[in-house]
Amino acid sequence: MISLRFLVLITKQKRFPEGGIGCLECLQTLFIVRCENLENLCEDMQGLKSLRKLVIIDSDNLISLPRSIKCLTTLEELFVNNCEKLDLMTIKEEKEEKIQSLSLSLRIVIFANLPATLALPEQLLQGSTESLQTFIIRYCPNIREMPDCIDNLKKLQNLEIRDCSSLSKRCRRGTGEDWPKIAHIPKIKVVDDDSGEETSN
Repeated sequence: MISLRFLVLITKQKRFPEGGIGCLECLQTLFIVRCENLENLCEDMQGLKSLRKLVIIDSDNLISLPRSIKCLTTLEELFVNNCEKLDLMTIKEEKEEKIQSLSLSLRIVIFANLPATLALPEQLLQGSTESLQTFIIRYCPNIREMPDCIDNLKKLQNLEIRDCSSLSKRCRRGTGEDWPKIAHIPKIKVVDDDSGEETSN
């Protein structure tokens, strides 16, 4: 399996064994789907040296993403959807690390249906300053504000915020507290139950 490039994982286990997925150096696409009991991913993901796309869907008991996800320098697409207990901030940097030291290749990031997440992972975003083009946040009601680093994402062309009550209000055109952070982005769509839809080109 050392040459495996595409993998879909469905398991009833609570965690992946160490020395498993991380050995697949040629893997380019990884789907983790309907792993209802899964609480943690393996911490040896840095071994996925060729991974370009990571999709995590319908894993309600997943608590955190591994810190080793920061080592996936070839990762271009990250989709995380419908993980009820997942807190994205568990991948934040250790005190001795610097956000600026990361050099990632993320082009597309989608976070959706993550009610336990209170804040966006600033380290991943900051590490993708030169690459991130599309950023979509949907149904994340407890994310309260846009991180300051969003202003540094030089390649960001598309930002969509949908049904994220607090965040949507802060990103309203002209009046939201976070509008100055995102006003430079060419295409912005904010959809909220209260405010309707706002689009900027």
